[in-house]
Amino acid sequence: MKRISAILISLLFTIVAIAQAPETMSYQAVIRNSNNQLVVGTEITLKISILLTIDAITPIYTETQKTTTNANGLISVKIGSIVPLSGIDWSDGPYFIRTEVDIAGGSNFTISGTSELLSVPFAFHSKTAESLTGSITEIDPVFSESQAANVTEDDISNLSNLSGTNTGDQDGSETKLTAGDNISITGTGTTGNPYLVSAGGGSSHYVGELFGGGIVFWVDNTGNHGLICSLVDVAITEWSNIYSNLQGTTPFSEWDGLANSEIIILEPGHSYSAAMYCLGYGNDDYGTGFYDDWYLPSSGELYDIWHSYRIIQKVLENDG
Repeated sequence: MKRISAILISLLFTIVAIAQAPETMSYQAVIRNSNNQLVVGTEITLKISILLTIDAITPIYTETQKTTTNANGLISVKIGSIVPLSGIDWSDGPYFIRTEVDIAGGSNFTISGTSELLSVPFAFHSKTAESLTGSITEIDPVFSESQAANVTEDDISNLSNLSGTNTGDQDGSETKLTAGDNISITGTGTTGNPYLVSAGGGSSHYVGELFGGGIVFWVDNTGNHGLICSLVDVAITEWSNIYSNLQGTTPFSEWDGLANSEIIILEPGHSYSAAMYCLGYGNDDYGTGFYDDWYLPSSGELYDIWHSYRIIQKVLENDG
């Protein structure tokens, strides 16, 4: 069994690649805390990782920077200014970028988000391809067969009038953002009301959910914190090699099985026990991740499991 938690984040970002030296990517984000309040005029720590897959555990690139939010909670940094990006083979993509933030300026990263790097950053790869293939003879396209031949005087007039104001030929569909599971989107995409993407803002966990390598059997009133029991039993043939009286009241907590488990394995003469087997247990959640933060439940946590027994059993039967 283990605890789960979900942290609200609100990030607005744009990624731009520069194909010539220095090879960096511009990154901007609006930082909000877990109460959806802007973090303004504050030095924060930003950890940036580039992943080969969206659920990769080990990144192929990591960089940590300190920066300060402005009066609007905005930060602007250059990815690659601390650790060069030259070691990444962009032809192996697609890649994903994960950002983690500590709004206290330390290394306790609690706000995070992961998104796919689209085609723009792969401009880096064109430089590599040029050095491998040698010179390339470019043939100019036929103008009459290109889209440029369809540009009218009205189009040119509209372009010259662009200043952030709709000139009549934009319908709001030019930038498309679509919400998904555990992702909500607010805002209209304008300067005054930008898009805000929030993870976990519109959903919650529930009893019977397959999550984190097991089945959720209890959640609190927020729906974002709870407890999980494993899908399988841990094979234990004997409760413990010692049967001494544990000292103090903490090992006998009716609600904190993790504290109980950690004290049991520290008893003098201890070599094995049910608590040790549970603390050392690890499993995969359908190939989406490895989970090893399990522990022996307390009496109160066992009661919660029994209270949800019917739902848990039905999930086990249907899951196969």
